This record gives sequence, structure tokens and C-alpha cells, in this order.
Amino acid sequence: MERFDAVVVGAGPTGLACGIELKRRGVGASVHFIPLHEHPYYRDAFGYRPESLPTAHALYLRSVSLPFFSAMTDPQVERVIEVVSTLIGEHRR
Repeated sequence: MERFDAVVVGAGPTGLACGIELKRRGVGASVHFIPLHEHPYYRDAFGYRPESLPTAHALYLRSVSLPFFSAMTDPQVERVIEVVSTLIGEHRR
């Protein structure tokens, strides 16, 4: 069973942008979490907005989940490391 582990993106591209680019390069990535207050029920029932919990919202914007599962082979792990390292290098200031 595949699962994902989160990383937080520093200054620069958002987690969503990084996830899109990782997928384009062949590495599965996904949104790690959506803050509870941004789920439709809580938004609609209680009037929460992203700014209601700014720290949770900021982490949401900067988070991306990378593949992480027990059956990953060494070449798969190395590929994820290679792609993430390259992407980081391309966005260093």
C-alpha cells in the first residue's frame, strides 16, 4: 500500500506548484492535508475562512506529500531524492 509523507516547501513555489512539477517529472505527489477549518462543512457551517487560522493555512500552502511506502525499491527512493534535489536546486535563490 502506497502512502505519502509530507514535506514543507520553504520560500518560493507553493506546495501545489511543487506537487504539479514533481508529477510532471514522474514522482507521485499530493496535497498532504487540508486544514479542518477549510473543509466545506466547517467553512459553510461556521463561516471559517483561510485567514481564520493563518498558521494552518500557511503550512497548507507550503506542504506537499512525497511517496513513502514499505515496498519502495531502492531505485524508486533514489529517483524521488534525485527529482526533489533537482527541483530544490532549480529554485534556490
